[in-house]
Amino acid sequence: MQTGTPNTSKQTPATTKPKNTARKLLDFVEQPLFLAPVGILGGLVGLFFYLPVLIVCGACILFAFHRARVVEGRSMYVQVSVYSLLFVMTTASLYSLGILIKRNMPHNITASEIALELKQMLQSNPPPGSSSQKIDNIPPSSLVDSSGTEVPFYATVEVRVVSPGSGLMSGFWLMYTGQHGSTLSPIDTLLFVRITNLKPIKIIVTAYSVDVKDKGKWRRLTTMDTRIGYILFIRKNDGTGNIPAVGRTINIPAEGKSTYLVGFAPSEADYKHAAVMQALTLDSQLGDKYLAPHESARGWTIFESDIPVGTADLRINLTDELGNTYHYIYSATKDKRDDSDIMPHLMTIAQIIDASSFHRQPYFTKKQ
Repeated sequence: MQTGTPNTSKQTPATTKPKNTARKLLDFVEQPLFLAPVGILGGLVGLFFYLPVLIVCGACILFAFHRARVVEGRSMYVQVSVYSLLFVMTTASLYSLGILIKRNMPHNITASEIALELKQMLQSNPPPGSSSQKIDNIPPSSLVDSSGTEVPFYATVEVRVVSPGSGLMSGFWLMYTGQHGSTLSPIDTLLFVRITNLKPIKIIVTAYSVDVKDKGKWRRLTTMDTRIGYILFIRKNDGTGNIPAVGRTINIPAEGKSTYLVGFAPSEADYKHAAVMQALTLDSQLGDKYLAPHESARGWTIFESDIPVGTADLRINLTDELGNTYHYIYSATKDKRDDSDIMPHLMTIAQIIDASSFHRQPYFTKKQ
């Protein structure tokens, strides 16, 4: 009997083909530990700073879809179509969501605010064993008034242009559309005001007003709304026939002075050559905008007054979003600016118009 020899050969296991460098990199990118932080970072940057960065989030979704092998084994046409459709749908949805969130946010967070918040978090948690007090935690003296009350703003008057009263005008008018059509109201006082947020958080000014000290009492000036029209300068008719040059920019003050007195009778004004002034107004700088920490808003404010303001003390009243009102007293004699002041207080002649036929009335009459 023939006996067969046993088969001692062993089956060799199938060997896997080694991955090339490109495949290894793709596997790395598709790792959840990589996709999660990249997607979160891309979403934050896209929502708060630059919306097109949300494409990164769309790409992360594509990598996750590829890792799940949803369309593996399908034809190239099917795979390209599915990936393209998924990319367009995700990026379009994220982009629309980003726009919707930004429109409904009361304030768009800036990079400086995020950096400041992180700095405060680090400073509020000193390392163990540290007993030294951080100087940043001590509020500056400017945050506390004479009564010991903490104040969130710093307010000052950089320059004022006033009429001397007694029937004389400053030469500046507010032009707007009233019940009688084109209307002019005389501006008795122009103030260039600077407001600074002293708090480490953003804050908004919802209202402001100015009082003047008259015979020991504070009297409220009538604030004229610069948003309803334009500031005009109508100069005295000197008989020379000279017309103000369009495009000319005037910087007030010229030599560090803080108060300018301008006065002439209304009958002497050259209404046929009224200059429309383009100027930075405080109303446009505040509006519904938040002031970032230590950010300032500067601009012209205009007022009507039945008493001469001159160089009298002024009190600036500011109201925040919580309804709290704070008062800041400015003295033209104690707080006078010196000749080293280089801050601009500009007005530019935008155009020359004939305002001789415009209706003229006090601004307070318009409010009644």
